[in-house]
Amino acid sequence: MYHCLVYNYSEIKAARDLGIVSGNGGNFNPEDTISYQDAVVILVNALGYNYYANANGGYTTGYFYAGKSIGLLKELDNISGALNGNVMAKLIYNAL
Repeated sequence: MYHCLVYNYSEIKAARDLGIVSGNGGNFNPEDTISYQDAVVILVNALGYNYYANANGGYTTGYFYAGKSIGLLKELDNISGALNGNVMAKLIYNAL
């Protein structure tokens, strides 16, 4: 099966410029798996609570504190490792 993914540089740049993502050492690897903790960081940043996360310890403790405080982690206890679709769907639902 042929699989083709197209990544638009302008969208990645916009997310970086808005402080939503920072990449891995400045590099973006869109085909790499993402961890649960990084998904939480991205969503907290996208929702504008990064100031709150940084005031409460920053990466990762402060981000989890912020995520829990805003309801992002509702029904997602003891999650770790690589992100799966079910957990990502729940995170996005909670973000709404």
